[in-house]
Amino acid sequence: MSLPGTMEILVIMLVALLIFGPKRMPQIGRSIARTIRELTRIRQEIIGQITSLDDDSDDYTRKEDPL
Repeated sequence: MSLPGTMEILVIMLVALLIFGPKRMPQIGRSIARTIRELTRIRQEIIGQITSLDDDSDDYTRKEDPL
């Protein structure tokens, strides 16, 4: 999946400007930024939990006696 180029982003912004108007664009931008920050935070939490589980399983296997 490729990322949108500059022209695609400009077209999307122009369409959004026509649909929502210039007064609501800052509010929509803040809302999008807030959502991206929240998704990034959730993603980091999930990665941290998976890493923690992986570290815990490594500790368990190391504590077992070889015989």
